[in-house]
Amino acid sequence: MFTVRQMRYFEALVTTQHFGMAAEMAGISQPALSVQIAEMEKMVGAPLFERMSKKVILTDIGRQFLPVIRDVLGRMEEFEKISFSSRGPYHSAWRVGIISTVAPYLLSSLLPAISENKPELKLEILEARTENLHQRISAGTLDLVIAAESFPDEKLAKERLFVDKFYLASSCDDKTCAGGLPSPEAIDPERLLLLEDGHCLRDQMLDLCKTGNFREEFSATELNTILQLVSYNFGVTLIPQLACVAESKNRHLRITAFTEDKPQREIFLFWRNRSPHQADYKNFAELIRAAAAPLLAEAEKLVNAHKPA
Repeated sequence: MFTVRQMRYFEALVTTQHFGMAAEMAGISQPALSVQIAEMEKMVGAPLFERMSKKVILTDIGRQFLPVIRDVLGRMEEFEKISFSSRGPYHSAWRVGIISTVAPYLLSSLLPAISENKPELKLEILEARTENLHQRISAGTLDLVIAAESFPDEKLAKERLFVDKFYLASSCDDKTCAGGLPSPEAIDPERLLLLEDGHCLRDQMLDLCKTGNFREEFSATELNTILQLVSYNFGVTLIPQLACVAESKNRHLRITAFTEDKPQREIFLFWRNRSPHQADYKNFAELIRAAAAPLLAEAEKLVNAHKPA
């Protein structure tokens, strides 16, 4: 009958409803995943998925298999739990996904802290967008996710790591922002620079600025690129507190607090709630908090030292 690997591919395809995304989640090529799904359908003697132009959906027989396959995968996690508990939490590398607006800033402090306090802990790190990370942890190809949004997923446990404030980033040559702004809503939408579509930070900024308008001719996949454009006075943006220390090295960039509103986001650590490492992950959360705390404190000190007169 089906192998465990095939059932995991099946679950990934159910989750994403797209062969390409399911293959990416499973860490294999799209043709390889298609072959495995076709092999499952050959064994059943009927299609498990209905292929549509942009997505796939389960057939009636596929829907009948879904709860059985999920039950088997759940029991496999129980087997792994027993096995892992006998070998200890650090017998293999933890697979950790981190959103791109957190990864480059947090890892610079977190990795040295791990080397000093938990040298036996090895990480495999993936930087990706929130939706991709959610799909991967749900499918079991990631153990942990550090993200800025709380997934509405009852299969995931979470631990709040820290609050990440938002500040205004503008060019030192930008006279319109020299005296500070009261809130993100006061930003001129025609000057607002954002990351490309698909980034959770982009959605958070639009929500905070209460606008659907922005400078569409400029967008980027990395926050650092947006901040470079800002430093040369092509526009303004919001910068997370976690990024302030690293990005303040750009002498053309001005970072100021809003004078009235105090916008912020929350950063969480997520894991599957049936994981055998619940206590170990909570300890890891404490290590992350300790690594982030100096960055956040230094950022606040830096911003307060440059308050508009």
